[in-house]
Amino acid sequence: YRDLEDAIAFGKKTAGAEVRKKAALQGLGEDPEIELTVLIGRYACAYYLKSRQKQNLTETVRNYQEYLPEYFPITHPSPLNQRWRKNHPWFLDETIPALKEQVAFIRQENQKETEGRIKCW
Repeated sequence: YRDLEDAIAFGKKTAGAEVRKKAALQGLGEDPEIELTVLIGRYACAYYLKSRQKQNLTETVRNYQEYLPEYFPITHPSPLNQRWRKNHPWFLDETIPALKEQVAFIRQENQKETEGRIKCW
């Protein structure tokens, strides 16, 4: 999923909009081919995690392991979130590398293109 790489890279002004657009076009139904759903931002976490989410987005993202292997919550890649990322260095130091690991594992496990196997919302 090319937009996942944009979301991870941060600073791509259109990444969030493109991810939302593609997710909306794909629909939100259960799909057995989806191995990982990356939840980008507060609204996606609220929609998918419901009562499982923590007190706030920071705590939800910090405890991403609790939602694996189905979901991986992250903050929105908006440039407006630079202050948040600066105040929470663990996100770029620990969470993003863990997300990259998950994606690499899925790619290696399937030994084919991940198109349609990782969904961003």
